[in-house]
Amino acid sequence: MSMNLAGETGCFTFSRDGMHTDSLIFIHEGKLFAGYEIAEQKYIDKTDALIDSLKHSDSGQLEAHLLPTQLMSSAVKFGYKLGQSNTQGNN
Repeated sequence: MSMNLAGETGCFTFSRDGMHTDSLIFIHEGKLFAGYEIAEQKYIDKTDALIDSLKHSDSGQLEAHLLPTQLMSSAVKFGYKLGQSNTQGNN
């Protein structure tokens, strides 16, 4: 079943060294909707540039995860604040 049909939310994680996650890309109902650069603590609402930079990386590890519904609750706190206050400039 695709995420589009299931109405699920997922996340791609990218690690340049294969040990520490550098970037997150979120997918909802089959569509990319946001990214997050961990080192810069930067929320990215346009994922095209982030995906392009990952495509041109010399090495790295990409993983895909389905996020459980429980993580979508406003009561769940993540290690980083994922919000518009850290938004990348809209080009």
